[in-house]
Amino acid sequence: MFGQSLPIEAPVLHLRVKVGQAAESHGGTSRQGHLALGLVGLMLMGVAVWGVLARDPHADSLSKPRRHVPSVAFAPGAIPVFKPAGFLPVSRQGGFRPAMEVAPKVMAPRATLKAMADSSGETPAYKLTYFDIRGLAETARLMFAAAKQEYTDERFPISKPDILPNGKPDFRSIKRPEFDAAKAAGRLDASNGKAPLLTVDGATIGQSKAIERYLAKQLGLAGSNDIEAAQIDAVSETVRDIKDAYQKVKDDDTTKEKFLKEDLNAALVLLEKSLPKSSGPWLVGSTISYADIVVFQLLTDQGGAFDDSAKVKAAYSSVARVNAAMEATGSNTEISEWIANRPVGLYLFDNI
Repeated sequence: MFGQSLPIEAPVLHLRVKVGQAAESHGGTSRQGHLALGLVGLMLMGVAVWGVLARDPHADSLSKPRRHVPSVAFAPGAIPVFKPAGFLPVSRQGGFRPAMEVAPKVMAPRATLKAMADSSGETPAYKLTYFDIRGLAETARLMFAAAKQEYTDERFPISKPDILPNGKPDFRSIKRPEFDAAKAAGRLDASNGKAPLLTVDGATIGQSKAIERYLAKQLGLAGSNDIEAAQIDAVSETVRDIKDAYQKVKDDDTTKEKFLKEDLNAALVLLEKSLPKSSGPWLVGSTISYADIVVFQLLTDQGGAFDDSAKVKAAYSSVARVNAAMEATGSNTEISEWIANRPVGLYLFDNI
């Protein structure tokens, strides 16, 4: 009954015939005839009203087939799963409405999405490929550590460079045969023949920032909602800006000194002002995130992005929220254990 509209025209015609016959048999003017006509009229009105209410409001005519619209079925954790379905009866007064209109519009937290994706019990197989240095892969390694996520840390060995008369390394003298072989074989095509490269169940991702953003989402380090994810991403872009600014001035002793003593602190003050309100100690949200880790790697890694760790520490120690986040990140058990036990690598190259 609920699947079709009531065909009301046929019974109406049938009743009209019977009413006419009854009226003629009583002379057409009897009280019984008038009562019969009145009762039949009320019956006809009731049937017509019921038919209108039961009719599919989305169909253009009674002859057209009922349309199917996508309904939303909510799996455990409120993950929307779209599938075709018909109409759900809402009420006699409201007629029929598409199921999508009455389904709750709920999106699960990112952590729930990850849990649902991993409900099969199979954890993705991660492999991070880079040189035997910290460099552009160390932030990703710290993220793996913070999330307690196992992965393969593939490292290409490289030789120490010759030293030029001015005391700087001659990068052209570096030997890296295993990297060259992997590049020639096409293993690094996804990263444009460069490193780092992340492999996830056979799929490959190049570019260090793309890798970090992907891992932030997969490892639960991208905040509790999309707003926090965007704010965390903004912090990572600020880190990129600070690195770029330093690269422009580091070769001149005067400009380099000014950057470490003045410009870095000013940049971190602006970073602090850009952060959402929080009771701390984390930069965004209530738990450690990619934002804390990427800033931690920038500011605390000796021999990393900057050449003078003491001056860098002085620059961020006076910025309250940044300093608190650095202390909290450094105290994280998994991160501190990784730093204490990680491969030494070639310390000389950790500033590239």
